[in-house]
Amino acid sequence: MRHSEEQTAALLALMLHRSGKTRGRVSKGKFLKVAGRKHIRGAFREQVRLCLDDLGIIMFETESGGIAMVAASALDGAPVLMVASVADELHRVIDGDADVMTDIYEELGVNEGEEDENEQV
Repeated sequence: MRHSEEQTAALLALMLHRSGKTRGRVSKGKFLKVAGRKHIRGAFREQVRLCLDDLGIIMFETESGGIAMVAASALDGAPVLMVASVADELHRVIDGDADVMTDIYEELGVNEGEEDENEQV
């Protein structure tokens, strides 16, 4: 039986809650089982993500095709990130420096086109 986006999100949230952890992963196969489906379309996954967001849980896809979840409350004590740490790059973007993005991706250790590929998964 196919479960709705809301039902799937509630079941995933319950799994995270019952684990007693603030973060966790679910394989693609387990995600399919919880959703009651043989295939997961992008629109369904996005609606599940939005439902989880309403429940205070951040969901994202892992490189292996599964999903990871983090309770948003777990980030309340996270260190504050400072804009000053990227001030030089910010000025270069404002000035229209064509090489700034290449330099940023190089420092991050990713190829310039790689981040676009990940978004399409």
